[in-house]
Amino acid sequence: MSADGEKSVGCDAIRADYTGCLGTWFREKFMKGEFIPNSDCKIAFEQLRDCMQLQFQQESEFVSKVARERQPPGPEPR
Repeated sequence: MSADGEKSVGCDAIRADYTGCLGTWFREKFMKGEFIPNSDCKIAFEQLRDCMQLQFQQESEFVSKVARERQPPGPEPR
């Protein structure tokens, strides 16, 4: 979520690219007996991984900020 509560869709296009690449690889290579690692989609995978890591980090920071704001104030200093 973003700071204003909207759901972030920043990785959707990258995810769609990776899913399409993986589907093509699966049909055209894996199902035809090519069991070598999928290097065709490596760049798309790395882009998706990086995007998701950034989103998780941003969401974690947002949740921490909200938790701090909702925390009741501590006792008054003496």
